[in-house]
Amino acid sequence: MDDGPAGEAERARRRAAQRARIASIFGENLPDAGGDEIARNSARERGRGGGDEWLRSNVPPHHG
Repeated sequence: MDDGPAGEAERARRRAAQRARIASIFGENLPDAGGDEIARNSARERGRGGGDEWLRSNVPPHHG
């Protein structure tokens, strides 16, 4: 059943080839946060673009 180190190396090669094929189809792992979330969070860290500030600046006139 087990071909020793040669069999193990072959299995490792096949697993790597399979991972590469899956990555070529589906792409690499997705990042934890999307670009819009990263930009929004970095603006908040700089003290601009907070949710309350945005809400106050975008209140419709009839809610004024």
